[in-house]
Order: sequence, then structure tokens, then C-alpha cells
Amino acid sequence: MKHLPEYFISCDWGTTNFRLRLVETASLQIRSECATDQGVKVLYGKHAAATREERFQIYVRYLEEQIQQLPQAALGQWVVVSGMASSSIGMFELPYAAIPITFDGASLLWKDFELRGGRKLILVSGVSSADGMMRGEEVQAVGLAPYLTEVGEGMLILPGTHSKHIHFSGGRFSSFQTFMTGELFKIISEQSILSNSVVANDWSAAREKAFLEGCALGLAGKLSASLFSVRAKQLNQQTTLEDNFYYLSGLLIGDEMSYLRGTAQKIVLACPDSLFPMYRGALQSAVAEAQLTLLDATVLEQALLTGQKKILLSYE
Repeated sequence: MKHLPEYFISCDWGTTNFRLRLVETASLQIRSECATDQGVKVLYGKHAAATREERFQIYVRYLEEQIQQLPQAALGQWVVVSGMASSSIGMFELPYAAIPITFDGASLLWKDFELRGGRKLILVSGVSSADGMMRGEEVQAVGLAPYLTEVGEGMLILPGTHSKHIHFSGGRFSSFQTFMTGELFKIISEQSILSNSVVANDWSAAREKAFLEGCALGLAGKLSASLFSVRAKQLNQQTTLEDNFYYLSGLLIGDEMSYLRGTAQKIVLACPDSLFPMYRGALQSAVAEAQLTLLDATVLEQALLTGQKKILLSYE
């Protein structure tokens, strides 16, 4: 396309959450936003018996209803949708782009649709390798390209339910690994025998010692051998349930980072605020400070918009 629209609507449609933002294209300033808990898993669960065509219309109808919650400036604007909306339980299933992908986003796959009133929707697909796949993180990664270009070559870490470690060099992403750290933590802390030995609570400096104790064991490859110590520490009254929550977190995040211990490569962390101090602490325990580039939630949020704008720029 020759001219970008003044605004576009950014849609981040995940497994459990849905978020819309009206974005000024030139500056990427957010003018308005709305969010719900109607992720693709929720909508699919309500309409699992629907045909592919019916499900597409159901998702489009929900999307358009939410767009009505945005200011008048949003009416008629292009919509760029990334995340799980292109999955088998989403709006419309698209094939994955194959790794490697380039920093400019041109090697990503997408499909455009024309909605009522002539509104354009661009649905962005994910990326796959021989042993993994991701939907959503690839757009964030493309949006982080300016920071990665400064680093040159290294590993981009995007923590989450299924954390992604993406290798980059020469202006492209060449491989990635997925770590189920977040999902494992949820299962162990809520459904296992250890669930009565932890209590969820907000991070504070007072919890850091417990986290780093667990992290040291995880980094040393002792996750499996140390998991039951969560219960033992509680029963022996060696710690509080609140500290144990972060001890367990340290075990799992340390295990995720254990393969990086002592590596000479550079590492870029881009992380939500809720996870940032833990992943920062784990990385600082694993590698030299000079190897780290730490990007907070503000940068990560902007990266999604930057990546989606690159899709608009690549659209013809």
C-alpha cells in the first residue's frame, strides 16, 4: 500500500484474553483501548460445534462489537490481528510461516479480509520450526528489531505461559525454543501435592532471597530432585507459604535458564512487569551483566504495535 492510514486498530487476541487499541500510525500513540477475557479458547468453547464459516462470522461479530466501544475515529480503520486468532480454534486457521524470518516482518504470513463497510482486516499467522511453533511472539520479536540490531547476535527471551527463546543474527530470527515454565508453575502450584505449600502473593524485595535460593538449584539442574523440598520446607516450618511461592518459581525459572549458564552469547530480555524481577535475577545469576540487555513491559507493549505496523507497511 502506498499510504498508511492515519490510525489503525491493533488487536491482540490470545488464548485467554482479548485486547483492542486504537493507534495513531505515525507515532504509535495509543488513543483508546478496551480489553476482555474473551480469548479464542473461551469463544471456541462456546461455539465448538460451529462450522468453519460460522465460527469466522462469530469471531468477526465479536470483534466488530468491541470496535464499537472505541472512539468514532476507529470506525472504518484497518484492523491488524495477531496472536491465537489464526489458530485452529481461532477466527480463521492460517499455516505457519517457516523459520527463519526477517527483522522487517516481510517473511511472516497473513491473510486479508474485507468486513462490512469495506473495513480491512489483516490476520497475521505464527511461525514454526521442526519442533516448535509460536503465535503472537513473532510480531513482538519483529517489533523489537531496533534493539536487536544494536546487539547484533544473541538470544531474545520472551517470558510467558510458554516462554520463547529466539536466536537472532544478521537481521533475522534463525531458531527458537519453547519452555512451558508458566504453565508448569500453574499446574504445580494449583493442582499438585505442593499446592498447599505455597500462597500466591505479589513480588517484593523480601521474596528475592527465597527466589534466588530456588533459582540456584534450578540453574544447577536440580529441579526434579528439589521439587519436593517445597513441601518439606513448609512442613518443617523452614519458610513461609509466601516465600515458598517464589522458591518454587525460582526452581522453574532457574531450570529454564540452566542451559545458558556460562554462555558467552548476548541475551535480550523483554518481559512483562509481573515477571521482570524474577527473570532479571535468574539471568544475572547465569551470565555476566555485560551480556544482558533488559527491556521492560513498556518496550514490549510498544514492540507489538511496531510489529503490526510493519505488517501494514509490507501489505500490498
